[in-house]
Parts: sequence; C-alpha cells; structure tokens
Amino acid sequence: MRVSLVCGSSQRLLEKLDGGEVDLTFAVEKKCGHNGETLLSDPLVWVGAKGGQAFERDPLPISTDDETCFLRPFALKALADHGRVWRWVCEDSNFDPILATLDADIAVAPLLASTIPPGFEVLGERHGLPSLPSFWINLYQPHAGPTRLSAELAVHIRDVVGTRSQLVA
Repeated sequence: MRVSLVCGSSQRLLEKLDGGEVDLTFAVEKKCGHNGETLLSDPLVWVGAKGGQAFERDPLPISTDDETCFLRPFALKALADHGRVWRWVCEDSNFDPILATLDADIAVAPLLASTIPPGFEVLGERHGLPSLPSFWINLYQPHAGPTRLSAELAVHIRDVVGTRSQLVA
C-alpha cells in the first residue's frame, strides 16, 4: 500500500476525487452529499493567541484560508452581520502562515474546533466576535466504489474519528 496525503480546500479535493486523482477525501460542508458519510460535526470558532489582544483592534485583523475555502464566507458574513469591520492579515491555503499570525498576536482566525493546536485561545462574544456555525466533516469515496485498500483505510479513519469524538464529548 502506498499512501500520499493531498491537502487542499474541500472543493478542490472533491474535484480530485471525481477526477480519479485521489481514492478518498474529507470535505467540510454544511450537509453531506449523496455518496458521502458524515464522520462528525465540528464548530467553527474564532481563535487567537492565548492572552492576546488582536481581537481588540479595529478594524479586526483576520487570517483565513484562500478564496476556495468553504468556511470563509460564513465567517465574513458573521462579521458583517455583527457590524464588525475587518481587514486581511493573511489569506493563504497553507495552515502554517495562518497559525503564525495568530501566534504573533497580529490576527484572529476562524478555525474548526478540532483543528486548533495547543497554545491558542478560543474567542467568542465576550471578545466582541460573532458566533459561528458548525459544519460536517464528511468522508467521500469514488462514485464507482472504493478500492479494497481505500475501503480498509476508511474503516481505520472511522475508528479513529469515533474514538476521538468520544474523548471530546
């Protein structure tokens, strides 16, 4: 078995799955497609440096994934509905630059709760930030069906996600 990890937005990964470039993929969505399987629900939250002050700045400095990110419009709409003016600090499809801006306390970011590394703080309404919705983490395999190996990998993924979600609950 040979495993290669491909990272990208849900939209791009689903396109790669449809094109036969990957054998299974995760997608972050508001609902699950007909050939997908929901593994867990994950809230989108605002995140900043532990003890940081970036959330106090006006306009609010934010870092997000690029324009293909499914989550980004929800965060931007929540800010607009909340009347919070914002500005970009980082707009990158790579997680590391986004985390670096948080760590340096020069921005806040909307992240799925399950993706927050240690050392960061979840921010919320008491910090002047709007609440954000939850999303589904879905597992997809090809429409024509999985290969034997990708089906076995999916079993292991389900086991790990199930165990992890029980620990979080």
